[in-house]
Amino acid sequence: MWETVDALFAKYENRPLGEKKRLVGESVLLMGLPNDLTGSALFLLSANSDYITAQTLNVYGGNWMS
Repeated sequence: MWETVDALFAKYENRPLGEKKRLVGESVLLMGLPNDLTGSALFLLSANSDYITAQTLNVYGGNWMS
């Protein structure tokens, strides 16, 4: 996927290939692993999340997404 996305940024932002991927990688404060999502997934599967509706749960390692 990154090859396509990076090529589009290169085209529309006049960037060299690979630069956008590098910049995005540098902006992520914590690099996560699949297990880093486990707690959030288990919470959403539990009864503790029954009252939550129409929300976005950002599990993103400190990168701004909203």
